[in-house]
Amino acid sequence: MNFVLYAVTVSVFLVVAHIVNAQVKFYNKDIANGEYAYSYGASGSVKLEARKLDSNGDPLVIGIYRYVLGKKQYVVTYTADKNGYHPKVNISDYEPGLFRTQSFNVVASLLG
Repeated sequence: MNFVLYAVTVSVFLVVAHIVNAQVKFYNKDIANGEYAYSYGASGSVKLEARKLDSNGDPLVIGIYRYVLGKKQYVVTYTADKNGYHPKVNISDYEPGLFRTQSFNVVASLLG
């Protein structure tokens, strides 16, 4: 089951990357346990997501994505666990070059 999910996820992101000329990076640490991390970016938008097991062995997904619409930048950070999806949205004025990647580094560090 985890391998099928992995294969479908990789396939979808490769197709999206081809359509929008995006850069896709996919990492896995322990695919048998369903742990992964991926990122992609294209035309002012970017996404990074990681999945691992928490200390109780339950799946935990953490991620962030950003997109620009008009003169606004939308940054959504989220977690998803056995209790549901928990997004936090930050909307700010868009200024090219000012997007900071600290949040992406935190998410990427989940898998070590």
